[in-house]
Amino acid sequence: MCVLLNRTDGRTVKKVLPSLFGCWPSAEEMSSACVLDVVECIRECGLQNRKAMSLIELSGIYLKGDWVGVEELLGVGEYAGDSWRIFVEGRTDLVPRDGVLRTYLDGLEEVK
Repeated sequence: MCVLLNRTDGRTVKKVLPSLFGCWPSAEEMSSACVLDVVECIRECGLQNRKAMSLIELSGIYLKGDWVGVEELLGVGEYAGDSWRIFVEGRTDLVPRDGVLRTYLDGLEEVK
């Protein structure tokens, strides 16, 4: 999802996610997807050619498994790295620069 968010707002990305994951629900399927099909699916997000190629290449690299930290994966920057640590690793000890991630973590603290 973070690849799609590059220069695109979350509302637009949310619109394409159901069809994107409906067509390519796993990294295995995305890694062998036809670039033109992915381009058409995510066209609304803009920069669709670059994003489609990134999604396919990222999926292939992910599947190889020869990466140690998530930042080694193609297109993973600070936001994606923080998101991985929060939502995959379950870490709540971060202070991300992104306001939405900070708000999410603040909400978790309020529940405790």
